[in-house]
Amino acid sequence: MIPSPTDYQNILGWCSDGEAAGLQKHSAGLNVLEIGVWQGRSTVAMAAVAKSVFSVDHFLGDNFAGPYNTIQDALNNLHYIPNVYLSVGKWRQVVDFINLRNIGFIYYDADHTYEATKEFLDWVRPTKIPFGLHDVDDNPNHAGVKQALHEFTTDYHLYDRLAVCDSYA
Repeated sequence: MIPSPTDYQNILGWCSDGEAAGLQKHSAGLNVLEIGVWQGRSTVAMAAVAKSVFSVDHFLGDNFAGPYNTIQDALNNLHYIPNVYLSVGKWRQVVDFINLRNIGFIYYDADHTYEATKEFLDWVRPTKIPFGLHDVDDNPNHAGVKQALHEFTTDYHLYDRLAVCDSYA
């Protein structure tokens, strides 16, 4: 069953209503690649309007979300959604198996370090696929995300802490 546009609110996570609205606006009718799932809050928000959501996470936690393995929570929250395809692994290894020509939007909410965010931005640049980047804010724990994005571009739409870049060089 496809979730309603507000079903994401029943799942733990950090995707605000404004961020969910931004994700839904930019993923509507598209095939989406999501990097970083945690328990699936943003996944459900996008699945409500997207054609499909290919979600990737290693489910080992990190220094920002904590050292929690949330795979069972994600499976419990996502197993009933027919347009969600969950892959377990490191995103750089999994994306090689996804045909990016069919992806219309990428959402990155994974490792929040400068190096990891820069690696994602360097990877996404040649694809020219519109993307969303979470945790672009003044929180010192997210400083690397904001710095990497501002080195990449300052041309983006901001929905709370979600930066969406839909055109870039």
